[in-house]
Amino acid sequence: MRSTTYSWAIGLSALAAFVGGVMATDRLLAPARLDFTENRLFTLAKGTQTAIADLSEPVELTLYYSAARAADFPAIRAYGARVRELLAAIAAKGGAKVRLAEIDPAPFSEQEDQAIAEGLQPIPTDDGGDPIYFGLVGRNALDETTAIAQLDPAREPYLEYEITRMLGVLEDPAAPRIGVLTSLPLDSGPGGFARDPERPGYAIWRALDEAFDVTRIEPDFTQLPADLDALLIAHPGELTVAQSFAIEQFLFSTGRALILLDPASYMAFTPGPSGLPSGAARGSSALGALTSAWGVSVGDGVLLDRTRALPVQATSPTGRVEVIPHPGFILTPPAQLSRADLTVAALARGLHFAAPGFVDYAADELPNGLKVERLVAASDDTMIIPSAEALGPTDPRTLLRNFAADGETRALAVRLTGKLPSAFAAGPPPGVDLQGATLGAAQNEADIILVADSDLLDDSLYFNAQAGAAFVDNAAFIVNALDVLAGGEALVGLRSRAPSLRPMELLDRMRESARARLFQTQAALEGQLAEAEAGIAAIEAQGRGSGFFAGDLSAKLTEEEETEIERFRERVIALRGELRSIEREFRKDVARVEGWIAAINIWLAPIGLAIAGLVVFQFRRQHRRSVG
Repeated sequence: MRSTTYSWAIGLSALAAFVGGVMATDRLLAPARLDFTENRLFTLAKGTQTAIADLSEPVELTLYYSAARAADFPAIRAYGARVRELLAAIAAKGGAKVRLAEIDPAPFSEQEDQAIAEGLQPIPTDDGGDPIYFGLVGRNALDETTAIAQLDPAREPYLEYEITRMLGVLEDPAAPRIGVLTSLPLDSGPGGFARDPERPGYAIWRALDEAFDVTRIEPDFTQLPADLDALLIAHPGELTVAQSFAIEQFLFSTGRALILLDPASYMAFTPGPSGLPSGAARGSSALGALTSAWGVSVGDGVLLDRTRALPVQATSPTGRVEVIPHPGFILTPPAQLSRADLTVAALARGLHFAAPGFVDYAADELPNGLKVERLVAASDDTMIIPSAEALGPTDPRTLLRNFAADGETRALAVRLTGKLPSAFAAGPPPGVDLQGATLGAAQNEADIILVADSDLLDDSLYFNAQAGAAFVDNAAFIVNALDVLAGGEALVGLRSRAPSLRPMELLDRMRESARARLFQTQAALEGQLAEAEAGIAAIEAQGRGSGFFAGDLSAKLTEEEETEIERFRERVIALRGELRSIEREFRKDVARVEGWIAAINIWLAPIGLAIAGLVVFQFRRQHRRSVG
């Protein structure tokens, strides 16, 4: 009896110790994670960890997620799991600094009203069912809020960036301060009515003023404000050596700038109050020694793109107005934009350029530590003409007639990152007084976006004034770029994380192989169709003028015509049958591979454990025999 009681006591003590150990481990090691995924999907980026550490007061993140409704949509359900996991990791890392809540807003409920009041937008579905709310609301200790209105699965690579940016906004809700250095009349608009509230300038200026705290840098500046979060340089006037040095000093300390240079700016010649362009208007702009030191430049000449040419109205030699493509006015569709960079990846309508240049660089000749990423590219159907020719009267017919493509694919916009070398290696230029110590080298890594056009800011290229809306994404590109650049060091490297949905490479290869076979058979079908149609055309030519082929639908076909048509039908039926056969074989191959994958995922682990158990059992059995 005592032995039994003792055994029970030992067992209960062991059970209590086990439960207590599990509870303590769960509490003490909750933030600890082992991430074995290829793309480190469950490891918070350094920028996210910095943003969490920088929180001075607790914040609350509320996920509105119609989980039950989303269960009917696999893509949304999978992304929901991804969002929950990331938010849980952030909450675990933040501890008391980050409070996490989740609400499933039922239709016609107070929670749904609350989601709408927070600015969330339901995900549209085509089944006519209840709305799916999937958004995130952040709130700080001062009850200030910010929201991601819709967590779109298509934007998964930017998920961590957007949540980290939300944490930054909750910590400091003040709008980023942007300095604008330009010779263009952005804030006054055509006509030059200086900064009149009744005439608020170009649409891009209004967009900047709404999104940021904008400071205009005067043309005679000698130094830049130290508290700028980012700098916009758009077709600057001719800079003095001292001004170039001041820009370099800013980039050495802050390092973030959006620069628009242009070999042929139409916008620079916008009429002023007198009806004429400013006497200081310059057709081209450059940063001279600065970009040379960085190993990049806006090439000399204007890029023409025949494939991406926009239609324009032109007067023909007979006086008629015609609409023809102009290779100097270019549309870059989403396919020509980098899908890996947040500034352009979500621009679904593309960008318009007018007489742009191109960003010239050699990747293997860049200064040590600098990296260039292409953001916007032209097609390979391009050529270069002199800037003076582009600024003069140009006839698109002449440009197209004389067009000689060189086959090169050039960059219209790039992103330059890394520590910048100095254009003033010998020290500050003579006579420069920056009222303080100067930097001889970059303190932080730079993040610069360089665009080879300034006319993309012109309303006429992207904005419908009557509708009050943009028809392409020029303004969105500028605002996105400055928003990302002004986000601070915590957001660098978070622009695009790898998606959690990894491709099934074997299935993709099988699909491509089957698609190639389908295309091959389709080509054969089209050849057979052409052959049969040629035969029918020959018969028609022989009997033209009478009968069925002359339009008499009541006429009977000849025996030869019936034979040819019957042969054509048999060919079509046979080839369609072959197409169906290929599709069936493809489905069988996919099903077979999926079956193997499911079997491995479901059975491999238990079978392996069973085999391991049998091996251990057999080893112990033999050990006992040898001991006995």
